[in-house]
Amino acid sequence: MRTTESDAKQTFAILRSIRIVCPAASAYALTHEPGVSAKPVQCVPGRRCLRRSLAPARSRVEMKSLLFFGLLTVLIVLPAAGEEQFLIPGDNMTLDGIPSIPVAIADDAGRYGQYRSARFAEWHPERLEMLVSTRFGNTSQVHSVGAPGAFREQLTFFDEPVRGVSSYVSNGLDGEYFTYVRDVGGAEFYQLYRHDIAAGRSTLLSDGSKRHGGGVLSEESGLLAYTRWDADEEGAFTQIRIIDPKIPESDRLVTTLRGGGWRPEDWCPDGKSISLIEYISINDSRVWVMDTETGEVRRLLPAENGGSVAHGSAIFSNDGKGLYVTSDADSEFRKLMYVDLETQVQSALSGDIAGDVTSFDLSGDGKQLAYTTNEQGISVLYLLDAATGNSRRVENLPVGVMGSSHWHNDNEHLAFSMSSASVPGDVFVLNVASNEIARWTHSETGGLDTSQRPAR
Repeated sequence: MRTTESDAKQTFAILRSIRIVCPAASAYALTHEPGVSAKPVQCVPGRRCLRRSLAPARSRVEMKSLLFFGLLTVLIVLPAAGEEQFLIPGDNMTLDGIPSIPVAIADDAGRYGQYRSARFAEWHPERLEMLVSTRFGNTSQVHSVGAPGAFREQLTFFDEPVRGVSSYVSNGLDGEYFTYVRDVGGAEFYQLYRHDIAAGRSTLLSDGSKRHGGGVLSEESGLLAYTRWDADEEGAFTQIRIIDPKIPESDRLVTTLRGGGWRPEDWCPDGKSISLIEYISINDSRVWVMDTETGEVRRLLPAENGGSVAHGSAIFSNDGKGLYVTSDADSEFRKLMYVDLETQVQSALSGDIAGDVTSFDLSGDGKQLAYTTNEQGISVLYLLDAATGNSRRVENLPVGVMGSSHWHNDNEHLAFSMSSASVPGDVFVLNVASNEIARWTHSETGGLDTSQRPAR
């Protein structure tokens, strides 16, 4: 004998009225009654599996009758042993021409959404250790990793995800600290914080209102340049602000710029200038240089004949006389360029590669650039000698999509995040001296076997 869905719902109405909770009933409620929040209580031997409802009291005979017929109906509607179970849509959903979905398929497919990943955040300024962002709960938090494959030590514990780790300093008030941004309740009004690792405590650095960006740190002065976005009757505007993260009271406004697409990119080694990118659209982004004392800005590389050029990062050379940028000027693809700040003459560095330069980073000693290209959907990593301009391709890179690369202060180790068919997202480190690549994190894949998928 089988019952209809309406019969099952009527049965649940009866059971709810007398609050029957037993293993069979609760199991059925959890798998067959969408939209009902079942809160079963454990059955205790020798006691009735029954609790009173808030409805008016019923007679003992009526209660026994309801209990008997309720349990009988549950036994009827429960699937027989070995019978396939199907998902039942909620009352607010109408399906037309869609076959029933077995519960077993839904359970199996659910594993593909339960993988974890790890993204590189920052190198330790002295030791060969790093901060990564990964999820061990509902949100991504900052973890410390001390060696390839080592234990990930969680450092932040918030309900909201931690984003934009922009510095890792070892001379803070309580030892080591890093800065990051975080919002509250998903409002996206990100605030800037300093997190003291030894104390396990975060300190608010921004004003607690509006939206802020993580910024860039000057390794020479320890000052952090960051953004604050707001709007008035004329539209959106961006404030560029500078703060010493150790001293929240040192926060000061440097300049206010119209528009909401501004971000600081890099400090000049002498600390007197900061490069900025103004994002207008995917086809139009502009390079500026800002005086850190006066707030005066001047544009570099304006497009000719009123056209538009897409620029990416803008990093100062170690002597402060030039900028490394990406640009699609006169090209189908975005290339790596060097710009002389005095003459504004550009020199192409990445050659005739059929793909965009997606990111790059300059080593601390200024001798090497690592840049990544997108070639037919696959990331390719190159190392460029800044003195000669010669590039070499890293041949043993896993096949996949790379994030930004980051040099350690030892100028020998290059970290990057990578995702592929067999890697949901993990951090790798290239030793440029030995050309060896080490995998620093091993993220879980929800029980899925990825060994049969090609890793390279």
